[in-house]
Amino acid sequence: MSAHIRYEAMVRLKALLDAIPNNNGTLFGVTTAGDDDAIPCISIVEAIRPGETQLTSSQATRKDSVDYLLTAWTTSTVDVVDRTAYEFLTEIEKVFAKIITGRNDGFSNSSEPDYLLGGTITSFKWAAPIVHPPADRVKSLAYMYIPFTMAFAYNANNPDKEL
Repeated sequence: MSAHIRYEAMVRLKALLDAIPNNNGTLFGVTTAGDDDAIPCISIVEAIRPGETQLTSSQATRKDSVDYLLTAWTTSTVDVVDRTAYEFLTEIEKVFAKIITGRNDGFSNSSEPDYLLGGTITSFKWAAPIVHPPADRVKSLAYMYIPFTMAFAYNANNPDKEL
């Protein structure tokens, strides 16, 4: 049995994020960093609400936009966010830029394997990142949020393949 195209995109995204220097892993569905989690780390969760869907006249060809939230925790433990958190944010945004250009130099090249996560998505966009110092002494780590959206186009009869 093949996996859904959305899962394939997430696997590719995880590989790119895992390659960030000092990232101790990318998790799915985790909303808080626990004592057992190696920091810095990243978590991605799908939004609770559905994204936008465009159906064709046959109803089988789908164009879905799905919203996600990336949360990252860093080793910054001071009451104000320090350089460490912003360095981690910089590396995450470089990965995001590589997804939409295929390269790290700012020029677009659709033949690159990372471009649109290998063709598993049709678009990628992210909102302005939010970086916070440790929150209310609950956890003594700085963290950041980056909402992002990935769009998918696929035939519901074969949701494991892009169009």
